[in-house]
Amino acid sequence: MKATRTLASVVLLWSMATAGAYVQALDAELAHKRDEMLVRYSEFKQFGIKDPQQIYMRLSVDRQAEFDAGLRALFLSLEDKNGNPTNQRPVDFLDAVHGIWGVRPGNQEGKHQFRLSVQWKPGLSKALHDSGNMPESSNGHVLMAVQSGGDDDPKFTAFNVRGNAVITHRQASREPRIQISYLEENQAVGELDIDFDKLDVFCTCHCKPSNSDVGSVKNASHRHLDDFNAAYHFFSNPLKPSWTDTTHHCERSY
Repeated sequence: MKATRTLASVVLLWSMATAGAYVQALDAELAHKRDEMLVRYSEFKQFGIKDPQQIYMRLSVDRQAEFDAGLRALFLSLEDKNGNPTNQRPVDFLDAVHGIWGVRPGNQEGKHQFRLSVQWKPGLSKALHDSGNMPESSNGHVLMAVQSGGDDDPKFTAFNVRGNAVITHRQASREPRIQISYLEENQAVGELDIDFDKLDVFCTCHCKPSNSDVGSVKNASHRHLDDFNAAYHFFSNPLKPSWTDTTHHCERSY
């Protein structure tokens, strides 16, 4: 009996060590991908900055939260049609971030805010179509990136939203869930957003900017952030709030 308990303890410790090493590897991969995407963003926007932290500090707090949340969510493991994990994740097909859309003061269109305009690598379409947990959906769109101004100019109004000839996949889960879209004519051009509020047939919440805002405030608490960390708990540290209520980064500002 004592030998059995000892063996069980050894197995438990080994499992814990293995799980810890896996999470540490994910942490390192996230840090590397984060720096890479910030540099690629700077290159697209022609900032002339190569230091990831300097690039990050150019973002408003709401855009920092949007960037961090979107990147973390893309580490979701794709499953096959039988629900078995595969060795593919959407983040494996993320080539560049070209737009980080945050708060647009006075703008009531949810599709103009809290999403990433991205560049996808080849193979994303097949991986999503073969998956069981990211099925094809409808009513998607792609907010096109703007090289000068746009997402980093809160007064920008010349939004270019592609709603036709767009393929969209939504995570097969309860909210929050990620939505991935790309153009049929050029599948490298796409968008990522996270839906936090239940879809309403009358569009009473789904079309509000707060629907895709990880920092949305409800009932005096940051419920969206808590929901996000519960759903995308891949890393050792949860996503922390980077906003304050004085920056219009909350539901009651919409």
